[in-house]
Amino acid sequence: MTRNNQEPLLPGRYFHIFNRGTNSCDIFFTPDDFNCFFELVSIFILPVAEIHAWCLMKNHVHFLVKTKDESEIGYLDPKYKDCEDLSIKWKTYFPIEKQNSLKHIPNTFFSSDPEILSWRKPVAEKQFGHLFGTFAKKMNLKYKRTGSLFEHTLRRILIDNEGYLLNVVRYIHHNPVKHRIVKQTTDYVWTSYHSFMSQRQTKLQRDKTLFWFKGLDQFTSYHEKQEDDEYAKAYFIEND
Repeated sequence: MTRNNQEPLLPGRYFHIFNRGTNSCDIFFTPDDFNCFFELVSIFILPVAEIHAWCLMKNHVHFLVKTKDESEIGYLDPKYKDCEDLSIKWKTYFPIEKQNSLKHIPNTFFSSDPEILSWRKPVAEKQFGHLFGTFAKKMNLKYKRTGSLFEHTLRRILIDNEGYLLNVVRYIHHNPVKHRIVKQTTDYVWTSYHSFMSQRQTKLQRDKTLFWFKGLDQFTSYHEKQEDDEYAKAYFIEND
């Protein structure tokens, strides 16, 4: 496992993504703010990464993601690059004819075809920057504030073994208990824990994540185990 906030978001890797408000200030004030953030997650992050767990606290956020391989990421349509509707501007898709044409070009950056040069795929690192930057602009406008909302552009930890993967899921869901917001995981609304308890449709990678725990029963029992404090201190920031 690697604790390095500058670890590149390489494709096909698992990362614990987290960020907090400047000087630990609040970044969410109403349920609408939480929902706004989720809308932006759908726009910016889902095209480039799978989400396996999440938790939104008043002044910080946690995500467990797997970055997608390049072949799993669609293309942006350049004709919408100036569109004010973000859901249209950042929509990705897989045009068969465009993919076939690109396969025959070793390096599109050296192509003289202006049409091919205009087609791009979103990059995970930049997409997280767009997420936090766009949300900050919306909150600054809504609450008539200025300056940075988030303390960092992005913080991340590479997850490179299964034991750490399971602990990160529990750590993220346990965060509201850790900060004494609630007494038990089930009492906090803004985490993915409830999606695992439900059969409702979700954008979360529920089935894949439950497979790691060998099913829902072991998932819930694992969350009920007492957290390894020494483990948490070794790999997580105490005031996150």
